Amino acid sequence: MKNYFFCLLSAVLISSPSYAQSQFEGFSAGIITGAINGKFTISTYTPPTGYNEGAGTYFSNQTNASNVSESGSGKFSKTRVPAGFSFGYNKDFGAWGLAGILADFASIAIKESIKNYTTYLGSNRIPQTTIYLRADNLATLRARYGFTIDQTSWIYLTGGIAFADIESKTAFTDGTVTESNNQSERKTGWVAGIGVEKMIDKFWSINAEYHYTAFGNITGTSRNMANVNNNNTFSNQPFTTTTKLNLNAFEIGISKHF
Repeated sequence: MKNYFFCLLSAVLISSPSYAQSQFEGFSAGIITGAINGKFTISTYTPPTGYNEGAGTYFSNQTNASNVSESGSGKFSKTRVPAGFSFGYNKDFGAWGLAGILADFASIAIKESIKNYTTYLGSNRIPQTTIYLRADNLATLRARYGFTIDQTSWIYLTGGIAFADIESKTAFTDGTVTESNNQSERKTGWVAGIGVEKMIDKFWSINAEYHYTAFGNITGTSRNMANVNNNNTFSNQPFTTTTKLNLNAFEIGISKHF
């Protein structure tokens, strides 16, 4: 019976798969580039409070106020080539997969400037709103988990938190009054994606990755509408502007493993 047990144990050990440590385990550092598309959604609202200079309000009816709000709103898209670097660490768990953590930073330099024109009811004036949008300095801290395809390549899911500098400016004028609304914030969001990485020799790897990043809203209200001639303010005519940014990125990189 004892001999039978040892024979069975030996057979199990011999037939069990062995997992050599993959080349991805350990620390790494690299550079990244690719293509990143920023989609801004901006919404502006000013209420139709009626024209009364003494009360500090300006628009005479619902239509005029709605047209001005619409001219300060819209969806805008811009694509840029990011440039940055990354640092990471991976741990090989054999049959349980490969897991790691990655931090990266990239300059994305997404900028957009647009002029929108609108109309007033019963007037030949052409009010305009200038919109300026900017996003830069994208940083992420992400977990990665996946499985090796062989000892030199693996596919993984990734997700975590993201940070970016987001700026939004609007400036309105109709020749009689001016108004401006400026917002700038280091915003936190979330990021998720999928990637693949392959070793090209003992110490170097290349990778390709897609990830989607979403940031929350930046909202601000200004009350600085003023007459262009005598600087009388219309403080009861507020402008509320909300800006949202989403990013779609396809990145490629090369990393050195230590």
